[in-house]
Amino acid sequence: GITGTPLPLIATKFPKGKIIKGNVGTFWMLLVWDILKVFKPELYEKIYRWTIENYGKEGVPEAEVFAKSSKYAIKQFFYDLENLDEDTRMAIRAKAYAESLIFFKAFGMKQTAKRVYDFIVKNDIKYYE
Repeated sequence: GITGTPLPLIATKFPKGKIIKGNVGTFWMLLVWDILKVFKPELYEKIYRWTIENYGKEGVPEAEVFAKSSKYAIKQFFYDLENLDEDTRMAIRAKAYAESLIFFKAFGMKQTAKRVYDFIVKNDIKYYE
């Protein structure tokens, strides 16, 4: 993956059209966790503690453990995450939208994004509730 690579570096130094795929899944997961810290701090704390208790290793900083292993908490806290209130969902969508615009620009993928969007609209795909 390329989570953590500064987007200005991607925008100015990465070869456009030569990199076909870049994994940024961790970025989106951490984006949700950041929203939960503010909107649902109790849930975030439960997810954080569960991750550290189940995946923590001596000598490995908690921040590293959480960034790499909190993906496993999604299954454990699935019901809570699926039933977030509308304000929290709206904050996640808004931040994800804004960040995706930056990614599209940095990767030179604006036309690709438009093609995906057009496909979604044409096929009436519901990508949020």
